[in-house]
Amino acid sequence: MTDNQPPAGQNPDEENQLWKLLQGGSESDSTAGSAPRDSQGTPPPATGSQAPKRQFSDSDIPDGFEPEQWQEAAQTENVSMLQQVLSNPDAMPGDVDFSRPASGQGDRPGDADSAVSDYYRDNQVEVMCRKYPDQVATTQCPVCQAFYCQKAMTVRRGKLLCVDCAEAMFVRSESEILDAQERGEDPGPDVAPEAPPEFELGSGAFGLEGRPAHPLKKLLALGIDWAITRFLVLCVLFLVGGASSTGNPLFAVFSDDSGGTQLSRIVQAFVYLRPVPYWLILFAITDYLYYFLSLAFWNRSIGMSWVGIRVVTEWGEFASFGALLIRTLIFIVLFEAPAVLLSLFFPAYRGLHDYAAGTVVVNYSGVKRVDAYETIQIKLN
Repeated sequence: MTDNQPPAGQNPDEENQLWKLLQGGSESDSTAGSAPRDSQGTPPPATGSQAPKRQFSDSDIPDGFEPEQWQEAAQTENVSMLQQVLSNPDAMPGDVDFSRPASGQGDRPGDADSAVSDYYRDNQVEVMCRKYPDQVATTQCPVCQAFYCQKAMTVRRGKLLCVDCAEAMFVRSESEILDAQERGEDPGPDVAPEAPPEFELGSGAFGLEGRPAHPLKKLLALGIDWAITRFLVLCVLFLVGGASSTGNPLFAVFSDDSGGTQLSRIVQAFVYLRPVPYWLILFAITDYLYYFLSLAFWNRSIGMSWVGIRVVTEWGEFASFGALLIRTLIFIVLFEAPAVLLSLFFPAYRGLHDYAAGTVVVNYSGVKRVDAYETIQIKLN
């Protein structure tokens, strides 16, 4: 039997219908009527516009039909791309673009991690951490483009990096390693896998996250802190013995000569600040302890926390106890409010107390404190 000859078997109608389908016909052509045949039963060859168009579907492929048999048929525009690929992969059209549609961030040539990251981002696939494969990745390192969990990430010098990249970027020199060994310290890089700070972008009225805080914002925090410390002073004086009606030498300096209880005289003296030197000394001691302890343990006071500002180093890290001792002392000597107003005339709104301690007040509304192994991104320009 040749390619153009219909099969001759026990069921000629069914075999003839299948033969017509394989030759490019359709089921409707076979049921509409038989084409003229010659004496041997062979239909005349179709020519020109009479040639039937090829239209295939999965149901048209009989059982046992091998994909290689598609190579015998001429490719037409009605043959699907899948059928062309299955039949003859070497003869695929060269102008077909099989690449994935472009996403928001194009793939870099040769960067497998970048291509994988685009695929995971576009398809929302759950990615496992490269360093800890049993944990789900939460973020992507901007240097190596790999995905890591929170345990494998750290923040150094204002950058959120994986621990491996951080160790490579902040590795110590040979002299620094020898000095650390002599002091009995860990000679490894100053990197710890800590969780990054939690940011909450501020509004345009109060400044963006990580920007130097405006002096007006610092004055608002100072007013809140003043109200808290003055109230604490009155409470302490009352609890220690200010409510007694009898004279007390300890509270005599904080009261006037008017009648009434000791507490009423202290309140009147507090309102009029009489005598001024004693009240200034008491307020200076109270404010110094209040600011130093709050900044040392939480890197902000209560007023700073309410307005969303923090005291950090120039690198955005946690300020040391020594730096805070110097900063608070100069801040109290400059009578606090004038020190804040002077910062209006310096770059990044840094006052004299900030320059002396190497600190800066920034907008930071995160709920976490900045500790010794965490930084925040500071934009000084």
